[in-house]
Amino acid sequence: MTRTGRRASLLLAFCLLASAATAHAECAWGFWEQALVKNPAETFPPSAVTTQDKIDWLTAEADLAAQAVDAEAEKPLPQQREALYRATLACGADLIRLINTIAERLPRLEARVNETMTRTIGGLERIANGRLKIGMSAEQVRQIRGEPSGISEMTTAAGVRQQWQYGATVLLFNNGKLVEIRQMLNE
Repeated sequence: MTRTGRRASLLLAFCLLASAATAHAECAWGFWEQALVKNPAETFPPSAVTTQDKIDWLTAEADLAAQAVDAEAEKPLPQQREALYRATLACGADLIRLINTIAERLPRLEARVNETMTRTIGGLERIANGRLKIGMSAEQVRQIRGEPSGISEMTTAAGVRQQWQYGATVLLFNNGKLVEIRQMLNE
């Protein structure tokens, strides 16, 4: 099968899986998870025999991951699925692990997978931030977002100002109430 034919059939398989995603365990990559569960000792599909086959397969998987994240990000926020983003992160970590098993360095492919994972984390941030409402207490925010990676505090005449850091998101509090949500854009 030619490289273009292989990609076309992978894209077709992905489209079929994506259309059935709601019925299939909330995972856009059900085929990936099933392959790993069926035979966890296998790292590449049996058809990937040569190093070039493995590189082609990894490239196609990286393309599918990027397409899945892009398609999800284009949906309105309430329709975006956290499970898809989490599955994509797990699959991306597997891709990086497999890329590192190949004797040759593949920095561009690794960078593409890392970029997709960064966009995936951004999707998770948007979903989590979508649950926040201005005026929430610090405890309510902790219930939604968990513990921040960092907190800075300043006391002013108006009271205590805090800045909580969650990845690319910064939450600002005045006297224990959420007053602003900032999300940094990744370029």
